[in-house]
Amino acid sequence: LTTCGEYQILRMFLLSVEMEKGCKASSYTFEIGQYWWNAQGRKTIIAVQRTLGRYIDTFSFCSPMAVRNDNEAYRHISYSPIYPKFKVTDTLRRNGFEGNFHNIVPTELIPALLSDSRVETLLKSGQIPLLKFFMHNGRRSIDSYWASIRICLRNGYHIEDGSLWCDMVDML
Repeated sequence: LTTCGEYQILRMFLLSVEMEKGCKASSYTFEIGQYWWNAQGRKTIIAVQRTLGRYIDTFSFCSPMAVRNDNEAYRHISYSPIYPKFKVTDTLRRNGFEGNFHNIVPTELIPALLSDSRVETLLKSGQIPLLKFFMHNGRRSIDSYWASIRICLRNGYHIEDGSLWCDMVDML
């Protein structure tokens, strides 16, 4: 995770190790792709081309990095652990990101923080279980609960389980 000007970049690498009996192991890394987000949360993917096959991590290593469509392969690789030393844009830091993804996929949390003030509010107020619930179950459902969430925030209630809380609000 790094920056370039006002853009937030998530770089993805393939780490490969070749081993042969009696020989020293050799490793190499190959950059698969990059997710770029602007300050408004719009996304572009620059990546190498995928090859046909039934494995998700098959890429044409000779192809140039170019703008590609987002697909399951790039999303799957972006779910991998993040290198602990990273840089974030001032906009992302202003919107409440302090270096912890709270087990939310970066390709979902970063654009949500840049484009949705409600996600920013939930993160800054410490309502992480509720934030996780809405991030994993689609942010569209947050619209129907937002008035109740604001009441909880105003009165200082902390929601421990987002799913259970939404079920209880639905029963009312």
